[in-house]
Amino acid sequence: MDLRLRPYKGKRPQLDKRAYVDPCATLVGDIELADNAQMN
Repeated sequence: MDLRLRPYKGKRPQLDKRAYVDPCATLVGDIELADNAQMN
């Protein structure tokens, strides 16, 4: 389990395989990052 992607109220972040999440970022809940999206 990736600790940067956390569920909330039964919803988990969904990432496209080419989306980027910075190692310092944490995504929680109902989030979707599409192709080539970045979270810095």
